[in-house]
Amino acid sequence: MPQLFRPRADILFRSALAAAAVLLSGLVLLAAGVPDPAVFRRAGPAPAQPVAFSHARHVGTLGLDCRHCHSSVATAPEAGFPPMWTCMTCHLAIDPPAEMPFVLIWQRVQALPSHTYFHHGTHVAAGVGCATCHGDVSTMEQTRPVRDFGMGWCLDCHRDPAPHLRPPEAVFDLDWRSPPHRPENGPALLAARGIEPTLLDHCHVCHR
Repeated sequence: MPQLFRPRADILFRSALAAAAVLLSGLVLLAAGVPDPAVFRRAGPAPAQPVAFSHARHVGTLGLDCRHCHSSVATAPEAGFPPMWTCMTCHLAIDPPAEMPFVLIWQRVQALPSHTYFHHGTHVAAGVGCATCHGDVSTMEQTRPVRDFGMGWCLDCHRDPAPHLRPPEAVFDLDWRSPPHRPENGPALLAARGIEPTLLDHCHVCHR
């Protein structure tokens, strides 16, 4: 029987199969909605929330402490979202809403890629103020991301954390500013907390 295909046909067929496999894998990932890591860290507009919550009113006007709603921010990796009963402890007494969802499903304002490890409690204990990463939420009617959480931004802080540290009583104070006549405050806080910057830029600190 005469040969139907040239020898190079086998190479072309295998190459086509490999290309099809790569294309199919890409389509599967796209269909699964796997996000681009860069999407997580960009500053931008506020996401829609299940209720119209104003940080400007609750924090700026009423003076609520961050920990009232974000109850695990000082101890856990996640800051925590307030369940409906947290809202109702105030609103049932002062301004009962006509209708309220049984469960509040808050939309994360500033998420991080799944391959990045971040612990809120560790940063709070070190003296990093909420406003350092989240901006002055006391002026925001709708909370929005204000920082681009790129790897370079995080590394800059890890390599020189002293300017970003506050005394314990100022971590949740959105109006706090480091006294200009006390430039030694940052290094003093760095030493008091035993923070060693040379250990903070290893890969395993943020990627575990």
